[in-house]
Amino acid sequence: MMQAKRNEYKVFRIEFRYPIVSIYIDDQLYEQNTYTKPFGSLYKMGFIFKGSGMVDWIKIIGKSGNELYVEDFGGKAEW
Repeated sequence: MMQAKRNEYKVFRIEFRYPIVSIYIDDQLYEQNTYTKPFGSLYKMGFIFKGSGMVDWIKIIGKSGNELYVEDFGGKAEW
């Protein structure tokens, strides 16, 4: 289980490179799963924090490196 102080930023990265899904926290591999069936399209994504937490920004990058979606929610989060 990953634990962090309330005022400590963590960078989560999720890579979908079929058939492998990799989850990184602060650029270190946290978990990796291999799927044997296509899992379809990404329609929405949710985050559940145990205790407290917030999302400061989201960026989705295509396999060619182009930005597909960027949201910074109006700037830097305040603690």
